[in-house]
Amino acid sequence: MTEYPTNGLSGNCISSVRDPAFRGLFSFGKGLYFRLRWTITKILAGVSLLALLSAPFSAALAQGEDVIAAGQQLFDRKCSVCHGLEARGDGVLGAHLKQQPADLTRLSMRNEGSFPFWEVYGKIDGRNKVGAHGPSDMPVWGTDEEDQGTSGRLVTGQILEIVLFLQSIQEE
Repeated sequence: MTEYPTNGLSGNCISSVRDPAFRGLFSFGKGLYFRLRWTITKILAGVSLLALLSAPFSAALAQGEDVIAAGQQLFDRKCSVCHGLEARGDGVLGAHLKQQPADLTRLSMRNEGSFPFWEVYGKIDGRNKVGAHGPSDMPVWGTDEEDQGTSGRLVTGQILEIVLFLQSIQEE
């Protein structure tokens, strides 16, 4: 019986196989072996890198959702009496006001599809006057002991949370 060469992979258990059809299934050169090994290594490295890079992204998304949820809680506590729980201007005090509260879900639509972030921020913090909100030194949403500002009014972070919440509920 004739032994067949193993393409340089001597010492392999396949080297002693004498059936040429069977040997053809398992014999390959070192070059192919190393190319397959290198390809598999690159694929595993790519998958690992993707997992590594997606972790901060998902954490950032979760953090963004937390900020929006905090903004919704502040909105419910401070703004919903006039603007309504869904921010459509239909709060329980809305009917008693001279000026109907704004539908805050359509701010982007009224601004050519772009959310007016800093304009909204300015209206909440008192820089951009809104007659129905009262004077900037005593806004209609008032003060309470839970607020962390030195005067008891909304602080920058809280205003940003409300603005980000309002941005998240815009209708198209």
